[in-house]
Amino acid sequence: MNDERIVLVFDVGTQSCRVMLINNYGEEKAKYKSAYTLPYWSTEPDLAEQDADFYYKTICTLSLKCKSEHSDLWARIEAVSITTFRDTIVLVDKNGNPLRPAILWLDKRMASGKASLPFFSNAIVHAIGMKSTIDLQYAKSHCNWIRENEKDIWQKADKFLMLSSYLIFKLTGIM
Repeated sequence: MNDERIVLVFDVGTQSCRVMLINNYGEEKAKYKSAYTLPYWSTEPDLAEQDADFYYKTICTLSLKCKSEHSDLWARIEAVSITTFRDTIVLVDKNGNPLRPAILWLDKRMASGKASLPFFSNAIVHAIGMKSTIDLQYAKSHCNWIRENEKDIWQKADKFLMLSSYLIFKLTGIM
C-alpha cells in the first residue's frame, strides 16, 4: 500500500513564483517555476505596484501545467500550502475585486498625517516616549497613504488584505 501523501505548495516570491508537489517525506515530486518579466512597476520613484491578479494568474498557469504533466499526483493532493512575500497589500470591494494595484513590500510611499489617538492613549504614548515611533508607523502604513491620497478608492474599500489572504480568497471564494 502506498502511504505517500501529496501537498500542493504555492510559493509566491518577489522575483518568481513556484508551484510544487511535495510528499509527506519532504520529497519534491514536481516543481514549476516562472520568473517575472516585470516584478513590479512604478509611476514615481520609491513606488512599487503590481496588478493583484498577476500573482493569481501565474499560480494558475503553473498549476495547470503541473496538473497536466502529473495527473496521478494531482489526484492525490490532500492539502494546499501558500506562502507569499511580506507586507504586500490588496484593497478590495465587498465582492473581493481589487480597487487598485497591489502595493508591494518594497514600496516607500509615506502618509503625511500623524496618528490620532484617544486622549489617555496619547498621554501614555507620550509618557513612555513612543510618540515618534507611533507616528512613523502611521506614516509607513500604506492604508493611511491610500486614505489620504485616494479617498474615492478608500470609500469603496471593504477589506484591506495581505497578498496571501487575497490569493486564498481567489482560490477558495471565501473572504
